[in-house]
Amino acid sequence: VTPHESAHQWWGHMVGFASYHDLWLSEGFAEFSAGLFVEATSKPGEVDTFWDRLRNEIVQKNNYGIAPNDAGPLWLGQRLNTFKTPGAYNRLVYPKGAYVLQMLRMLMHDEMTGDQDFIALMHDYVHTYLNQNASTENFKAVVERHMKPALDAEGNQRMDWFFRNFVYGTSLPKYRLEY
Repeated sequence: VTPHESAHQWWGHMVGFASYHDLWLSEGFAEFSAGLFVEATSKPGEVDTFWDRLRNEIVQKNNYGIAPNDAGPLWLGQRLNTFKTPGAYNRLVYPKGAYVLQMLRMLMHDEMTGDQDFIALMHDYVHTYLNQNASTENFKAVVERHMKPALDAEGNQRMDWFFRNFVYGTSLPKYRLEY
């Protein structure tokens, strides 16, 4: 809780959110920051426990058999909460917002420079929107300024594919290893 709430000095205070659609830019970013804190200060394996807990929040079905991720996309914000999906907002926006950043971090990771590119992206985001309210599209534009050629899945120098699936859609990453 403490690292999450401390992170709001950046995510929510220094950079605000434009509407309820963009609340994940505060809560998801703060939860991601809590994950970084766990990674930097905990024993090996504890960070895996952190991310496993977040994943379970996203996919665990409620009494109606509906998982928070099934309630709708991250971008719906507080409108995720309905009679049949109570608490879906907290159980999706915080953890999946954190996962969106972690996925971007991992996609941008370089063996030689580590997280340098991702850190530059986040610095640019804070610098560009300092004392302003940013939207999801504003954040996407910053991501696109920093994207590596390998992330240009559609050949248009945009991250539409990523945001369409994970922010505006209900996709969850899946990997299949063939040997």
